[in-house]
Amino acid sequence: MNGIADLAQKLSDAAQQAAQTEPDGAGRHMMQHVLAGADDLKKAKSVQEAQKAFASMSDALLPFFKSWPNQLKRNELKLCRCKNGHCWLQPENCLKICPYSPTELKTCSDIEEVKMNNK
Repeated sequence: MNGIADLAQKLSDAAQQAAQTEPDGAGRHMMQHVLAGADDLKKAKSVQEAQKAFASMSDALLPFFKSWPNQLKRNELKLCRCKNGHCWLQPENCLKICPYSPTELKTCSDIEEVKMNNK
């Protein structure tokens, strides 16, 4: 849980700005979901609450990156999936670690990077 509040605040600030500047439609809707998830992440008191908030943000962003996969590369992100079917975004230069693992001792070992065709 160390450092999550700072990260959540940065996500919240970025999503709030985007929600205000995006015209009505899918982009604004997506940013509103990211903003809600970031706010929940800031308030998380347990790893499980943080995982739930992270999942809601990831779920909100995945359609964007699936529609514009070139944005993954541009933003130095990769899309990963674990054997349990969870998907998430993470920086390209990080080791693949499932944020949905119940504890650090029980991490997923079967993680793949999801390759998408650039449009």
